[in-house]
Formats: sequence, C-alpha cells, structure tokens
Amino acid sequence: MGSARRSRVSWIILILLMSLLPLSSISADEGWTSFRGDKENSGYRNETLCNGSLALLWEAKADSSITSSFSAGPWGVLFGTVNGTLYNLDPGTGDLLWTHRMGGPIEATPTYSPDTGLIIAADNTGMVKAIHATNGTVKWVWQSGTGGDIRSSPLVADGRVVFGSYDDSVYCLDELTGERQWKFIGCSGWVHTSPSYHDGNIFFGSCDGLLRCVDVLNGREIWSFQADYIPSSPAVSNAKVYFGSYDGHLYCLDADTGDMYWNRSLGDGISSSPAVDGDVVVVGCDNGIVYCFDALNGAPIWEWNMGAAKVGSSPLLLDDMVLVTHDQGLVILNRTDGSVNRSFEMGDTDGTSPAYYDGSIFFGDTNGYVRRIGAEDVNDEPGEEDEPDPGRLGLLFAVLALKTIIYVSIAIIILLAMRKMRRSR
Repeated sequence: MGSARRSRVSWIILILLMSLLPLSSISADEGWTSFRGDKENSGYRNETLCNGSLALLWEAKADSSITSSFSAGPWGVLFGTVNGTLYNLDPGTGDLLWTHRMGGPIEATPTYSPDTGLIIAADNTGMVKAIHATNGTVKWVWQSGTGGDIRSSPLVADGRVVFGSYDDSVYCLDELTGERQWKFIGCSGWVHTSPSYHDGNIFFGSCDGLLRCVDVLNGREIWSFQADYIPSSPAVSNAKVYFGSYDGHLYCLDADTGDMYWNRSLGDGISSSPAVDGDVVVVGCDNGIVYCFDALNGAPIWEWNMGAAKVGSSPLLLDDMVLVTHDQGLVILNRTDGSVNRSFEMGDTDGTSPAYYDGSIFFGDTNGYVRRIGAEDVNDEPGEEDEPDPGRLGLLFAVLALKTIIYVSIAIIILLAMRKMRRSR
C-alpha cells in the first residue's frame, strides 16, 4: 500500500509540474537588459520603428555627465554618471524611481537580470553591487581589492555574473551571493570589453589583442584568436562571433573553434561594438563612418559618413532602421541603404550607446540629460486619461483566464488524489 501511495504522489507531482509549464512561456517583454540588449551582445531587436512622427517624449536631468550606456525595460531606465550615481527612471514618464551611490564613476552599463529581479552595477573603483530593481536596496557588494576600473558591463548568465577589469583579469561571481566563482588571469592587458554568451561559453577581448572563449562554469580557456587591442565588445549570432579591433579590421569567427570566417579592413581603429541579426552586421569606426556588411560572408552593403570625428558608440539594429548616437545626438539610418531617415541633434553622447524598449529610444549626453524618443500620440490631451488599449486588455484577460484554468485544474487534481488516498486506507 505504501508503494501505491508513493506512486500516486509521484504522478500528482508530475501532473503539477506539467500544468505549470505554460506559465513559463507567459512573460512580458524583458526589455533591453544590458549594454547590447541581451546575453549575446547582439545589439538587435526584432521590431520596426514607428512609421509615424517621432518626438521627444520626455527628458530628465542627472547630477553630472552620463558616462554609461543605457538599459531599459518595464523595471526602469538604468544608467550611471561620472559622479557615481546609479539612476533608475520610469520609462513612461521619466520620473525618478530611485538613485544609488556607487564608489566612483560609472562607465559600465548596469545589467538587469529577469531571473532574479536584480540589477548588477559596477564602477571605476573595482566595486560591483547587486541591487533590487524594485526599490534600489543592496543585496550584496563585491570589491576586487586591486582597484582596477570595471568599465566592462556585467554579463548575467547561468546564475553567474561575469565582467572584465583593468587589473587584467576577468571575474565570475555567484549572482545571488556575490561570492567569487573563478578569476581568469591569463590576460596581459586591460579588459575593457563586455562579455557575450553562447552555449555555455563567454567571449571577451582585451588590450593584449586576444579574443578569448572561456567556459562560464570554470573559467577554463577553450580557444583564443590574435588580433590587436580590442575595445569592441564581441557579438554572437548563429554561432558566429563578431568584433572589431584597433588593427582596423572587423572579424567574424566560428564560436565553437575560433576559426576565422572572414575579416574586413575599415581603415581605422574600431571602438564601436557591432550589432548583428544573422543577416547583416553594422559597426561604427573611428574614421567617423558607419558600415554595414553581409553577416554571412562580409560583403559590403553600405557605408555612411556621420560627419563626426569618430563613431565610438555602438549601433542599435532594428528590422528597418539603424540607430546611432554620436557627438551631435541621435541619428536614425535606413537599414537598406544607410541614408538618414531622421536625426535629433540634442548634445554630445560621448560614445554612450542607446537602448530600445517598447517602441522608444533612450539615450543621454555629456550635460547629464537623458531623453526618450518615441511615437507622438496626437490624441493625447493634457489632463485626459489614456483610453485602455483593447488588444492589450484582451491579452491580459487571456493570460488571467489561462492561469485561472491551470490553478483550478491543480486544485481539482489535488482534491481527487486526496479522496482516493482516503478510500484506500
């Protein structure tokens, strides 16, 4: 009888787990969670920009020059300043949600983890903090002890936080506790790039000119590729790694072996990190030109001279547009030919890169202003409440109904199981 009961309990647990599976597929847009938007550093969103009028929807003023790039999502708009202040703003209104003081200037883009709701922020004193996105309270603090700047935006993958340091090392911390899991000390130069992730491995470049592939679990080097000084963070798409180097080349490597598929000379150093979607790869160059290549074979598609001294920021790629910040503000290029679609001359961004969330673009400048560009709703009137979106309400009701059905089914299964167990006694 005991064995039969255990069997029934096992079946109940299995049914419960299967019943909960649909819940995992129901999730809101997580947003632009990191420096390049995702773990692969792709810099890409499978969306089209609004065909209507774009306008400045709001702007807010920080305490000093904005020195980090942006991440943005339903949890807020995150960025850091030269004064060491981490900001989180409401993406819809620009209202301040909270601020937090770090130990020094913040050049690394703060990263949001959808799995834990934590924000991972780093600064130029070698400090990393895990902060609750809801209220800005600190969960843990980690200090390198070497004082090396951390300008590498943290990667959060497989429950780990990985980042490079100016002490020539790459660190891996436990996401929940901040305890160090491993330290990679094989670099002979600063690690400025932000790591990317693919299939259990991470990719990063350093000032020694090597692009490395390392196992995220133990920090063991799998392969390396020799270029020149690498400030360009690697992007991964379709098991290929794309990055730029100060030798003036854009490289495409096999993510599994490190073998080179192709490289293209742009004629000057590449500080910009590429954006790639599997079809095209777009990158800025220190010669002031933005280039677009075929991602498969590196064939040139177009190039556009920004009229800037250099393009140090990293492009943001959509299905129809390419978004680039530069020393005059924001430029929106047509993806097909690189021609200017629209531009917003609002101040020098000093190489910081934009974020894209919910149809809006978020970026800042050296004067401390952060701005949201998006579709202008001509139906809005001051003081009048917005009408609910029927499609959005329909989706919410569908999700609620599905959850209700699942929970009721679980309750019925439990009650029937308990009744059978009583009868068997």
